[in-house]
Amino acid sequence: MKHIKLILVIFFFQYTIIGLKGQIQFTELSPDTTLAQPRTANSTIYYRIDINGDTITDYKIGIEFKQTYESVHEPLDNYTVFIISFDNRWVNVGPYFLGDTINQTSTFKKSNFIYGKDAIMGFLGPWPKKNEDTDNFAYLGIKMDINGNNHYGWIKIKTNGHSFTLDSYAYNITPNQYIKAGQTN
Repeated sequence: MKHIKLILVIFFFQYTIIGLKGQIQFTELSPDTTLAQPRTANSTIYYRIDINGDTITDYKIGIEFKQTYESVHEPLDNYTVFIISFDNRWVNVGPYFLGDTINQTSTFKKSNFIYGKDAIMGFLGPWPKKNEDTDNFAYLGIKMDINGNNHYGWIKIKTNGHSFTLDSYAYNITPNQYIKAGQTN
């Protein structure tokens, strides 16, 4: 009887640890994926992300380069890095940093500028203001409605406005549970 109890305790302990690790679906891109500003004016390059592996694009990160002309001046360069979400998906561009909590208290939108510069309006998006050293990675918060339940996650990215590098992404497969930026298990 003692052996059966010990086996049950060990089984329960192992199942609990495996179950906790299994709550986060993590994807690391190897190597990291970098997209640079298009060389042709008035064009956009996109990278599509399928967070939950169902072969449907959940998010699209884009980098856009435009030139505008104001009176007789030379062309003015404008560039932006932005994210668009599809269907029942939302994003908060933060930026979030390692260990920050992403949950129902975060404010999510369907799309947003991450970083950019408009020749007339100046800098766009929250990253130039909050992340002075844009050579470091930070996180976007995400929320996905899957079968009527909210799932929270993150996308790890760095950008300087002229390019962006995508490193990894993850989401909590347990409905309505928070995730920490950078959490992989």
